[in-house]
Amino acid sequence: MGKRDGTTYKGEKVFPFSDSTALFMWNRACDKAGLDIKDKRTNRRIYHLHCLRKFFRTKIGLDLDVTHALMGHTEYLDRAYLRQEQEEIAEAYLKAIPNVSVYSILDSELKQETMNLKKEFQTLQINHKSKDERIKELEKQLEYFKSPEFTKNLVLEVNKFSETIKVSPPTKTHKVKVKLD
Repeated sequence: MGKRDGTTYKGEKVFPFSDSTALFMWNRACDKAGLDIKDKRTNRRIYHLHCLRKFFRTKIGLDLDVTHALMGHTEYLDRAYLRQEQEEIAEAYLKAIPNVSVYSILDSELKQETMNLKKEFQTLQINHKSKDERIKELEKQLEYFKSPEFTKNLVLEVNKFSETIKVSPPTKTHKVKVKLD
């Protein structure tokens, strides 16, 4: 990760900023989320930065040694008794990430639902557009059928058709014979 000036951070911190910066960011996020509730007795925030550590320890679902290692806890006998490699701890953590990911399950479900709704919306837009086009086409035809031009052309066609038909005189059975040229 780089700094604004282009240099890189050095050290073992996961997040290269100070505790006070982390506290500021947490308090600001709580304020924006409307979670800036204070205890009436102590006048301290109910949701504080340490809540994240408590949440992590409660929900991670790993054995205590790995959990303590991930949280940065060290005991005086840890070096003598704990023999887990960093790779093993990292692998365990990667498997347990969903346990501490606030949005992981809901987020993937919401993404899928959003994609489905977008597809449905696109289909509806296409259907709506084609129906709009069909309505416009039918409105044009209706206007033409109402026009004097259509009436004139219809009369011409009927006259033309009637001239091509020859009707023979009725017979005793009153049947009409039509001959076409």
